[in-house]
Amino acid sequence: KFLSKADPWLVAEAIQGGHQIITFEEFVPGNSSKVKIPNVAGNFGVQTLNLFSVMERSGMQLTL
Repeated sequence: KFLSKADPWLVAEAIQGGHQIITFEEFVPGNSSKVKIPNVAGNFGVQTLNLFSVMERSGMQLTL
């Protein structure tokens, strides 16, 4: 299921380009039946970040 989507291409591009991946997906334990981007990316040394943490680190503020 994981391989049928764009996720593997995203991880491959991050590996090739030395990028980080911003995603809302969370790391899941090794005994999980689901394959998540943070798990796969971590296996290849690619760092994943949550969008909200990136916004907070950058000092970005959203106002309505």
